[in-house]
Amino acid sequence: MAGVLWQYFSNEPLLLAYLLLTALLIFHASHSAGWLSMRKNKRNLPPGPAPRFLVGNWFDFPRRDDASQYMEWEKKYHSKILHTSCLGQHFLVLNSLEDAEVLLEKRADLYSDRPDMPMIDKMGWSNNMTFMRHRSEEWRKHRRFAQQNFRQDAVSAYHEIQTRHAHAMLKGLLDTPECFEDHNKAFSIGVSMSIMYGNNVKTDDSYSRATSDAAYMAHNLMLPTFTLLNFFPALSYIPAWFPMAVAQRMVRDTKRLTGMLVATPIEVVKNKIKTGDVDPCIVSRSLEADGSKENEDIISGVSFTVYTGASDTTISATSTFFYLMATHPEIQAKAQAEIDHAVGVDRLPGFEDRQSLPYIDAIYREVLRWRPPDPMGIAHRAEKDDTYKGYFIPEGTVVSANIWAMVRDETLYPEANVFRPDRFIGADGQLIDDDRVLAFGFGRRICVGKHVASASLYILFVSILATFNITKAKDADGKDIEVNDEYSDTGVVAHKKPFKCSIVPRSRISRTLI
Repeated sequence: MAGVLWQYFSNEPLLLAYLLLTALLIFHASHSAGWLSMRKNKRNLPPGPAPRFLVGNWFDFPRRDDASQYMEWEKKYHSKILHTSCLGQHFLVLNSLEDAEVLLEKRADLYSDRPDMPMIDKMGWSNNMTFMRHRSEEWRKHRRFAQQNFRQDAVSAYHEIQTRHAHAMLKGLLDTPECFEDHNKAFSIGVSMSIMYGNNVKTDDSYSRATSDAAYMAHNLMLPTFTLLNFFPALSYIPAWFPMAVAQRMVRDTKRLTGMLVATPIEVVKNKIKTGDVDPCIVSRSLEADGSKENEDIISGVSFTVYTGASDTTISATSTFFYLMATHPEIQAKAQAEIDHAVGVDRLPGFEDRQSLPYIDAIYREVLRWRPPDPMGIAHRAEKDDTYKGYFIPEGTVVSANIWAMVRDETLYPEANVFRPDRFIGADGQLIDDDRVLAFGFGRRICVGKHVASASLYILFVSILATFNITKAKDADGKDIEVNDEYSDTGVVAHKKPFKCSIVPRSRISRTLI
């Protein structure tokens, strides 16, 4: 028994000493709106594992590779809609695109909220638009600001920035190809920072590390089984210096990094505005138009949302791209042939070429389908009791769209496990109409920066394909070093585990262009 307890409480073993709080747990559970329904409620909850006394399904939640585990549950419980509960909190997993579209889009008024997670405020992430509550005025104001700046007809203003950073990455790959992951991070964070802050804030390794570390810790702290702090916020008052208070230290460190990421860049821009030496950008233009404290909070919140969320997912997608190009030379060759035919070899491709390069866009779509950066998406919340397909969905239920299961649905994507960009190319050689990228989410909480993300990935992919050959690395005997197919399976955003590959210029002309 002790071994089982240690396995599930290893992130915060201090909680083992708090078994005396059982009375508090019972009080909480018995007064929760949902706990009694675990065993006694006659309303028909969706299928799922049977809850245990008091803790519900705490020990049933997948600790690793949760999206794939929920696909196995679909077979086990013969349902694409799955239910679990924990300490009175209901959880719903949607493995079907059809169900996600009905609940999260057609019934968006009921399912556009975010779960109530006390850790959001504790970590300093309350100003992150992604996790704001649906009915809050703050979310409406942040969303309006983001839509004004990132709508489809506005993103062409950022093409120069994206192209510049893509070309900088080409130079990095030319000089130190073995450091391609570092160049990937520099591109992803550099684009986000430059769009928001222009050339006023110089991005360096400190921003890259801080952004990566803060996102990693925050995303883990928000997982339902990583810590009990979201169920019992009072536990957060245990001091971080207390022995084995792992989660409390992560909260402290996340808040410290977040404070730096939110405050420092905008202060730099404000000081440059005062001296008249400011580079025009979203932040500077917005502050000059309205320098009120309220507007500054909105600007800093959206900026933080952009370069923590967008950067991490772009890093994930680009790592997948390198991996897939190294392991699919025939697809890489087909893409390069298209570029050579449509663009030529005497210049680098640009955004003006995108319409002439349907296969590049097909690669972009297939990369995000084959390995979505966020396999389980960001959870929604039911604001009222609801019924769907005869199932009862209690108010407050946390609803997650299993994007991984949807992109592996053979009825939608035949041979779904195969990386095949041609699935998005029609008989006429042009892109088919299926341009929806499920990785961007659903309904009112769909990623507002999806058009910027699309443009960033396009210009990076096409620039690299035009100038480099990506192949498997060789060992001392000249034999291929097989690339591992492993991804991180903890946290929110999935990242390709480190691997080696060979990245060399396609020709002397390519080297000269770079």
